[in-house]
Amino acid sequence: MNIKTIIRKVERHQHSLEEILADLRLIEGTGPLKTDHEAPLDHFEKRLLLGALERAKGNKSEAARLLKISRDRLRYKMAKHGLNPPNPHKR
Repeated sequence: MNIKTIIRKVERHQHSLEEILADLRLIEGTGPLKTDHEAPLDHFEKRLLLGALERAKGNKSEAARLLKISRDRLRYKMAKHGLNPPNPHKR
């Protein structure tokens, strides 16, 4: 199961939160997740983005490939979660 499939299932509410977190653990290869007070789906999505960006060493094109989404979609999701670095050319 890839990340794109899991996100679609989350969006369609086909899995319970417990099943979604189990899927995420399989992808990340980690133990139980600790969530904060963010909405569970937002928290899940932000962690996926951060993980992909870390694995891609900040390369957005590579992170998008890892997540199997377009680069534009990645940039949109990064902005949604406040993950865009400041643009030094913008005033």
